[in-house]
Amino acid sequence: MAKLQILAGSTSQTVNIFIQDTTKTNGGGLTGLAFNTSGLTAYYALPSAASVAITLATLAAVTSAYSSGGFKEIDATNMPGWYRFDIPNAAIASGRFVALHFRGATNMAETPIEIELTATNNQSATAFITGVNSVTITGDAYARLGAPAGASVSADIAAIKSDTGTILTDVNTGAGAIYTRLGAPAGASIAADIAAVKTDTGTSGSIYTRIGAPVGASISADIANVKPSIMTTAMTESYAAVGVAPTLVQGIFMLLSGQQDSVSGTTLTNYKIDGVTAAQTFTLNSATTPTSVVRAT
Repeated sequence: MAKLQILAGSTSQTVNIFIQDTTKTNGGGLTGLAFNTSGLTAYYALPSAASVAITLATLAAVTSAYSSGGFKEIDATNMPGWYRFDIPNAAIASGRFVALHFRGATNMAETPIEIELTATNNQSATAFITGVNSVTITGDAYARLGAPAGASVSADIAAIKSDTGTILTDVNTGAGAIYTRLGAPAGASIAADIAAVKTDTGTSGSIYTRIGAPVGASISADIANVKPSIMTTAMTESYAAVGVAPTLVQGIFMLLSGQQDSVSGTTLTNYKIDGVTAAQTFTLNSATTPTSVVRAT
């Protein structure tokens, strides 16, 4: 028995069926049948339902448009026994499966066909889930994820990936906002500037002169004495206003907020330590392929 799959609720569906000739010992097909061949009948039945007679109809050609009950021989010479059949819409409107049965013509073998009526469109060119009749997504997981900002969660992830690539480019190429905020090095490179600062912090440099002699054995020892207090005292969360230079504490929290963010359209939002409250927002110049980020709030 032939078994097929069709999305439940589909309309104007055509299938090809094979009808055997009972007089042939090689399993060959029966040729010459038409919609009005004497004795030929067709029925369908849904689960737990009575059989329903199908009114067979003529088709001008195998390539003709769909016509409910349409029945047409495909090619008696090259495909003997094969017929096109247009399934009535009511037969596949709902249910788990539908059984079709053709019989009655002279020398015609009983021809049963079972079609599984699926809830998903397994022939969708875009997404397997496209054909789901009714899916209700609820529960804690969905609530935590939230509705996608774009067409889908996948689209949102792709957008974040694009934004991350843009930020990385800004850092690495020296053409973005991060480089602008750092500023060009005073010497040959930032590494050279750091080396110069290191020299100044020696026992004869200007920084050492301004700092003065250490209270303890060394400046490092003095810092070590201060370090325990600094490392164990919680900072008060604070953020600088747009266009205002941040304090050290504000700068740290602004950097930390970048570890928790979300993108909606052209708005990139950084969140506070609680992961819920917005700390600062940035405007992207494109929702799909941004090339710049500007702080908004």
